[in-house]
Amino acid sequence: MAEQNTKMTIGPVTINYPALFKARKQLNSDKLKYEVDLLISKKSQKELHAEIMKHIQAAYLAGKDSKFKGKKPNEIRDFYNPMRDGDKERDTEEYKGHWFIKAKSDQPPQVVDIKRKPVIDESEIYSGAICYVSVNFYAFSEGGGKGIAAGLNNVLKYKDGKRLSGRPSAESDFADLDIEVNEDTDDFNFGGEEDEEEYDFTG
Repeated sequence: MAEQNTKMTIGPVTINYPALFKARKQLNSDKLKYEVDLLISKKSQKELHAEIMKHIQAAYLAGKDSKFKGKKPNEIRDFYNPMRDGDKERDTEEYKGHWFIKAKSDQPPQVVDIKRKPVIDESEIYSGAICYVSVNFYAFSEGGGKGIAAGLNNVLKYKDGKRLSGRPSAESDFADLDIEVNEDTDDFNFGGEEDEEEYDFTG
Protein backbone atom coordinates (compact mmCIF):
# COMPACT_ATOMS: atom_id res chain seq x y z
CA MET A 1 0.00 0.00 0.00
CA ALA A 2 1.27 3.49 -0.87
CA GLU A 3 2.20 5.69 2.08
CA GLN A 4 -0.74 7.84 3.09
CA ASN A 5 -0.33 11.62 3.51
CA THR A 6 -1.95 12.33 6.85
CA LYS A 7 -0.11 15.54 7.81
CA MET A 8 -1.20 18.97 6.63
CA THR A 9 -1.20 22.66 7.50
CA ILE A 10 -4.72 24.00 7.93
CA GLY A 11 -5.32 27.68 7.38
CA PRO A 12 -5.87 30.45 7.53
CA VAL A 13 -8.53 29.60 10.10
CA THR A 14 -10.04 31.22 13.16
CA ILE A 15 -8.96 29.47 16.35
CA ASN A 16 -11.11 29.04 19.44
CA TYR A 17 -10.49 27.92 23.03
CA PRO A 18 -6.70 27.76 22.61
CA ALA A 19 -4.66 25.99 25.30
CA LEU A 20 -1.28 26.20 23.59
CA PHE A 21 1.02 27.42 26.36
CA LYS A 22 -0.52 25.52 29.26
CA ALA A 23 -2.19 22.11 29.00
CA ARG A 24 -5.87 21.86 29.85
CA LYS A 25 -7.56 19.15 31.91
CA GLN A 26 -9.80 16.97 29.78
CA LEU A 27 -13.49 16.40 30.41
CA ASN A 28 -14.11 13.39 32.68
CA SER A 29 -10.38 12.70 32.86
CA ASP A 30 -7.29 13.72 34.78
CA LYS A 31 -5.28 13.89 31.55
CA LEU A 32 -3.82 17.21 30.45
CA LYS A 33 -3.71 18.17 26.78
CA TYR A 34 -2.62 21.11 24.68
CA GLU A 35 -5.50 21.82 22.33
CA VAL A 36 -7.31 24.25 20.08
CA ASP A 37 -10.47 24.35 17.96
CA LEU A 38 -10.10 25.25 14.28
CA LEU A 39 -13.13 26.92 12.68
CA ILE A 40 -13.59 26.33 8.95
CA SER A 41 -16.19 28.46 7.16
CA LYS A 42 -18.83 26.47 5.29
CA LYS A 43 -19.38 29.39 2.93
CA SER A 44 -15.87 30.51 1.99
CA GLN A 45 -13.60 27.55 2.75
CA LYS A 46 -15.16 24.67 0.85
CA GLU A 47 -11.89 23.83 -0.90
CA LEU A 48 -10.03 23.73 2.40
CA HIS A 49 -12.74 21.46 3.80
CA ALA A 50 -12.35 19.11 0.84
CA GLU A 51 -8.55 19.01 1.26
CA ILE A 52 -8.89 18.23 4.97
CA MET A 53 -11.32 15.40 4.21
CA LYS A 54 -8.73 13.88 1.83
CA HIS A 55 -6.22 13.75 4.68
CA ILE A 56 -8.81 12.29 7.05
CA GLN A 57 -9.53 9.61 4.43
CA ALA A 58 -5.79 8.95 4.19
CA ALA A 59 -5.60 8.46 7.95
CA TYR A 60 -8.48 6.00 7.75
CA LEU A 61 -6.76 4.02 5.01
CA ALA A 62 -3.50 4.01 6.95
CA GLY A 63 -5.23 2.50 9.98
CA LYS A 64 -7.92 0.48 8.26
CA ASP A 65 -6.37 -2.93 8.90
CA SER A 66 -4.46 -2.33 12.15
CA LYS A 67 -7.11 -0.26 13.97
CA PHE A 68 -10.42 -1.10 12.31
CA LYS A 69 -9.89 -4.70 11.11
CA GLY A 70 -10.76 -3.70 7.56
CA LYS A 71 -14.15 -2.23 8.44
CA LYS A 72 -15.55 0.89 6.79
CA PRO A 73 -16.48 3.90 8.95
CA ASN A 74 -20.20 3.28 8.48
CA GLU A 75 -19.68 -0.27 9.75
CA ILE A 76 -18.09 0.91 12.99
CA ARG A 77 -20.35 1.96 15.84
CA ASP A 78 -19.91 5.63 16.85
CA PHE A 79 -16.97 6.09 14.50
CA TYR A 80 -15.38 9.45 15.32
CA ASN A 81 -14.85 11.86 12.44
CA PRO A 82 -12.69 14.84 13.54
CA MET A 83 -14.53 17.15 11.11
CA ARG A 84 -17.50 18.28 13.21
CA ASP A 85 -20.56 20.33 12.26
CA GLY A 86 -20.70 23.50 14.35
CA ASP A 87 -24.35 24.14 13.51
CA LYS A 88 -25.34 20.80 15.02
CA GLU A 89 -22.88 20.39 17.88
CA ARG A 90 -22.29 23.85 19.32
CA ASP A 91 -24.84 26.33 20.63
CA THR A 92 -22.69 29.46 20.33
CA GLU A 93 -22.61 32.13 17.64
CA GLU A 94 -19.00 31.61 16.56
CA TYR A 95 -19.66 28.01 15.47
CA LYS A 96 -22.65 28.87 13.29
CA GLY A 97 -21.88 28.35 9.61
CA HIS A 98 -18.65 26.49 10.40
CA TRP A 99 -17.15 23.07 10.55
CA PHE A 100 -14.64 22.64 13.33
CA ILE A 101 -11.76 20.37 14.28
CA LYS A 102 -10.33 19.93 17.77
CA ALA A 103 -6.59 19.30 17.55
CA LYS A 104 -4.79 17.98 20.64
CA SER A 105 -1.31 17.02 21.79
CA ASP A 106 0.45 15.70 24.88
CA GLN A 107 3.42 17.92 24.06
CA PRO A 108 3.40 21.74 23.84
CA PRO A 109 3.25 22.99 20.24
CA GLN A 110 5.64 25.58 18.93
CA VAL A 111 3.75 28.86 18.52
CA VAL A 112 5.30 31.38 16.12
CA ASP A 113 4.42 34.68 14.47
CA ILE A 114 4.30 35.42 10.75
CA LYS A 115 8.11 35.85 10.75
CA ARG A 116 8.46 32.35 12.25
CA LYS A 117 9.68 33.83 15.54
CA PRO A 118 8.39 32.35 18.84
CA VAL A 119 5.36 34.12 20.29
CA ILE A 120 6.39 35.20 23.79
CA ASP A 121 3.31 37.19 24.79
CA GLU A 122 0.66 34.57 25.41
CA SER A 123 -2.11 37.18 25.10
CA GLU A 124 -1.34 37.31 21.37
CA ILE A 125 -2.99 33.91 21.00
CA TYR A 126 -6.69 34.17 21.77
CA SER A 127 -10.10 32.96 20.62
CA GLY A 128 -10.61 34.74 17.32
CA ALA A 129 -6.98 34.98 16.18
CA ILE A 130 -6.32 33.89 12.58
CA CYS A 131 -3.73 31.12 12.36
CA TYR A 132 -2.19 28.34 10.34
CA VAL A 133 -2.12 25.08 12.28
CA SER A 134 -0.05 22.01 11.49
CA VAL A 135 -1.87 18.77 12.31
CA ASN A 136 -1.43 15.07 11.79
CA PHE A 137 -4.52 12.92 11.40
CA TYR A 138 -4.27 9.39 12.76
CA ALA A 139 -6.48 6.38 13.39
CA PHE A 140 -7.21 5.34 16.97
CA SER A 141 -8.90 2.46 18.71
CA GLU A 142 -8.88 2.69 22.48
CA GLY A 143 -11.22 2.73 25.44
CA GLY A 144 -14.05 1.42 23.32
CA GLY A 145 -13.77 4.32 20.88
CA LYS A 146 -12.66 4.19 17.27
CA GLY A 147 -12.08 6.87 14.68
CA ILE A 148 -9.71 9.53 13.42
CA ALA A 149 -8.09 12.13 15.67
CA ALA A 150 -6.27 15.35 14.86
CA GLY A 151 -2.85 15.58 16.46
CA LEU A 152 -1.69 19.15 17.13
CA ASN A 153 1.82 19.93 15.87
CA ASN A 154 2.58 23.65 15.62
CA VAL A 155 0.80 27.00 15.26
CA LEU A 156 1.61 30.13 13.25
CA LYS A 157 -0.30 33.28 14.06
CA TYR A 158 -1.19 34.92 10.75
CA LYS A 159 -3.05 38.02 11.94
CA ASP A 160 -5.44 39.38 14.52
CA GLY A 161 -9.14 38.66 14.25
CA LYS A 162 -12.36 39.52 16.03
CA ARG A 163 -12.24 38.21 19.57
CA LEU A 164 -14.80 35.49 20.26
CA SER A 165 -16.79 35.46 23.48
CA GLY A 166 -17.48 31.73 23.60
CA ARG A 167 -20.85 32.48 25.15
CA PRO A 168 -24.24 31.08 24.10
CA SER A 169 -26.89 33.55 22.98
CA ALA A 170 -29.57 34.68 25.44
CA GLU A 171 -32.20 33.37 23.03
CA SER A 172 -30.78 29.84 23.16
CA ASP A 173 -30.26 29.93 26.94
CA PHE A 174 -33.88 30.83 27.68
CA ALA A 175 -35.66 29.14 24.76
CA ASP A 176 -37.27 26.46 26.97
CA LEU A 177 -38.08 28.75 29.90
CA ASP A 178 -41.85 29.04 30.38
CA ILE A 179 -42.52 32.53 31.74
CA GLU A 180 -45.93 34.18 31.79
CA VAL A 181 -45.63 37.81 30.75
CA ASN A 182 -47.95 40.19 32.62
CA GLU A 183 -47.77 43.60 31.00
CA ASP A 184 -50.02 45.18 33.65
CA THR A 185 -47.44 45.04 36.43
CA ASP A 186 -43.73 44.66 36.94
CA ASP A 187 -44.07 43.44 40.52
CA PHE A 188 -42.80 40.01 41.58
CA ASN A 189 -44.54 38.27 44.45
CA PHE A 190 -41.85 36.14 46.10
CA GLY A 191 -43.82 35.09 49.15
CA GLY A 192 -47.41 34.87 47.94
CA GLU A 193 -50.26 37.32 48.37
CA GLU A 194 -50.92 36.41 52.01
CA ASP A 195 -47.29 36.46 53.12
CA GLU A 196 -45.64 39.77 52.38
CA GLU A 197 -42.46 39.01 54.29
CA GLU A 198 -39.70 41.46 53.51
CA TYR A 199 -36.62 39.81 52.01
CA ASP A 200 -33.13 41.01 52.76
CA PHE A 201 -31.01 40.49 49.62
CA THR A 202 -27.89 42.06 51.10
CA GLY A 203 -26.86 38.89 52.90
